[in-house]
Amino acid sequence: RLFPFDTQTLTLVLGLRARRDRDRVFHSQFCNHDKNIQLDEWNVRRCFAKADRPDGRAKIEFCIVIGRAYWYYVVNVLVTVLLITFLCFLGRLVDTRVLYDRLRYNVSILMAQVTFRLSIESKLPKVSYATFFDTYVFVCQITVLVIVACNTAMEVLWVLGVADANLVETIDSGVYAFLLCSWVIVTAAGFCSVGVQRKQADLKKEGTEIPKVETLSEEVPDSSSDICAQLRDIQENLFFRGANRQISCTPQATRQVTICAQIWLLHDVDPICGTFECKVTISLMWLDPNAVGLDSLADGALKRLDEPEIAIHNAVECTTEDPPKMEITCSKQGQVTWQCRYHARLQLQLDLRRFPFDSQRLPVRVTMPKEEDRDRTFVFGECSLEPSAKHLDEWTVVGQGTEIDYVDQAHRAAFEIHVSRRSSFYLVSVWAVLLGISSLVFKLFVTEVGAAADQGKIFMPLFMTLMMFKLLTSSRLPKVAYSTLFDYYVLACQALFFSVAVLCGAAKIATDYVLEFEDTALMVRTWCALGLAAFWVFLHMVFAAKIFSGRRRRVGDNQHQSSVGISSSTYKPERTLTIDAGHVLQTSSLENNLSPVLIQVEIQRIHTVDSVSGTFQCEFALTLWWSDPIAMGYLTGTIIPQNQPNGPRNIPLMLMNAASVSMEILGDGPTVHCGAKGVLCRRTNVKAKLQLRFEFLNFPFDEQLLAVILFLPAKEDSHRRLVFHSCSTPLAMHTSEWSFLGDFHSCSTP
Repeated sequence: RLFPFDTQTLTLVLGLRARRDRDRVFHSQFCNHDKNIQLDEWNVRRCFAKADRPDGRAKIEFCIVIGRAYWYYVVNVLVTVLLITFLCFLGRLVDTRVLYDRLRYNVSILMAQVTFRLSIESKLPKVSYATFFDTYVFVCQITVLVIVACNTAMEVLWVLGVADANLVETIDSGVYAFLLCSWVIVTAAGFCSVGVQRKQADLKKEGTEIPKVETLSEEVPDSSSDICAQLRDIQENLFFRGANRQISCTPQATRQVTICAQIWLLHDVDPICGTFECKVTISLMWLDPNAVGLDSLADGALKRLDEPEIAIHNAVECTTEDPPKMEITCSKQGQVTWQCRYHARLQLQLDLRRFPFDSQRLPVRVTMPKEEDRDRTFVFGECSLEPSAKHLDEWTVVGQGTEIDYVDQAHRAAFEIHVSRRSSFYLVSVWAVLLGISSLVFKLFVTEVGAAADQGKIFMPLFMTLMMFKLLTSSRLPKVAYSTLFDYYVLACQALFFSVAVLCGAAKIATDYVLEFEDTALMVRTWCALGLAAFWVFLHMVFAAKIFSGRRRRVGDNQHQSSVGISSSTYKPERTLTIDAGHVLQTSSLENNLSPVLIQVEIQRIHTVDSVSGTFQCEFALTLWWSDPIAMGYLTGTIIPQNQPNGPRNIPLMLMNAASVSMEILGDGPTVHCGAKGVLCRRTNVKAKLQLRFEFLNFPFDEQLLAVILFLPAKEDSHRRLVFHSCSTPLAMHTSEWSFLGDFHSCSTP
């Protein structure tokens, strides 16, 4: 009912419904929420828990109180409604005897209100009762309708001769003054009422929280000494003892886990939802005493290893593209390597105060949530960013960094990619258009001082254009609980319209009451217009200074982080890890004698080239030929099962720039192409949604490159290289908007 100033309570209810649990009761120890929780349109205010027995069975409720980020609605909705309604009172400056001009002006105001309400209907909640916003908009519309009715009544009095011109002017001025005062009082009373009701709602919700008491018998109904003793025994063995995350014993980090990350792809950075998608390969290396003396991981040896369990802490959705692989890399020291590839949609904390000239950090936070891993600590090994991950549509990668911190007394490692927004679109297509529309309002100062009707004919179309343009671009703007640099500029444009309207209205009022002041009013209005124009130019200089100072600060921060380097843990273990060059995710030198893997690509269909999301869908067939000494002696045409022990190994292939992929391997496994030389062959049908980076500088005469990037992800294939045999592109790949110009291929080894 208080929308957009409402608060809501999210409740999770747990209960013991079984008959055997009727003699049990819940005790609320504490309720805490993660500080990294972010909601699109809401701010987490507090959380609490309460336990009771409403029907003789134990029940506990965990509640999170959230408040709506109302600043977006205040700046983009309520201020616009208030300004539109105030402009209808300036219709008093139009001559009372010219009813047509007044009605046209007031009808334009009413049309602006209705159009604005319909354009934001999809962003408003659909409920069966009237909210505060609905009531306030209704009051504003009633105000305009009452003014239209009063103007019609004044015209009737003038036409019928009931009152002379002076009396009609006096009545008209009194009616406008009364309506203006009433509207201001109703507006102030409405906002004050919202503030009071919101405080009362907060106090009511705070009253539902169970207060902290000293004695346990007051919290547990029908408590006895046995129940209190059980509760004390349970509390002594709890890992967390309070809402401040205080633990019973602080574990010492005595074991290190070296973590490396290789980021393959970044895409779909959504500033409105505060998420981005990432493909990343995470590698862990640690020393395990149970791995000393082992050369390979058999089933029994794998169970004896103390494998750390990791989780991506800020993942909204996470899928495992490549199952975890573990091997012993140094049998003498017991060094174990673990590797897994993820495709995740991650949450990030946005700072949009400088939008659209902002820079963000895209974090990948990895933690060890198991209690058995409390004595482990992360140590950074390497974080590499592939070239395919540096091509973002709206962002430019400017650097990267690492960080180690503690969450719930567990170590957390964070890999951060620093990106800066490409602001040229907003600067040219939004900012410059707002500047042009707002600057045209100075045309009102070239009209005569008393020509209020002509000024209204210029002012209202310009204001309607500004309002509609802002609404058309609102879908590309983020909703946050604070003002961005763009919001401040929109407010400055609206303030300019308001100032020009008030200044012209004041000059008209001065000339109406004192006729001999017309020349003086014209001169004063001219000087005020020059001062307002100078202030408008100065305001743009201030905005430009803020933009360039912010960019210099970001460049300095990135240079400082580059000079500092990768941070690491301060813990020094007794034994150190020896990282082999073969296990580093990205090597700087290559062997000259790489075994070739011949590849043939037959593109069957390309469709859904989406320039908005930067993706296209492709269907193609892959044929691979490679040599394996183990395959020598097999008969030509023999199909080798994929999981055959001690048999030829199948080569996995990965699409580096795939947002989603579906592979269908034809047959049960690779086929022996030449048994005498040990040549294997495999055919795979692929359907994939691939990412690409559009370049629209020459739009609509642009040419785009639709790339399919293939590579061998397995470490066992580091001695191989891809060699293209052929690539066919039939006519079926042509789309309705694009024409085929040619194809090419290239091979490289990172």
